[in-house]
Amino acid sequence: MWQMGVLGAKLLKELPEDARVIVCGFPFPHWPTSALLDLD
Repeated sequence: MWQMGVLGAKLLKELPEDARVIVCGFPFPHWPTSALLDLD
């Protein structure tokens, strides 16, 4: 299983600069949150 820090570095390297990443249960460490939706 990927560690979020390793996966985050891979995504930063491979995705375009304006890409958005949507996460559900496991946030990326040190990544800013641009929006938060509470489904409770």
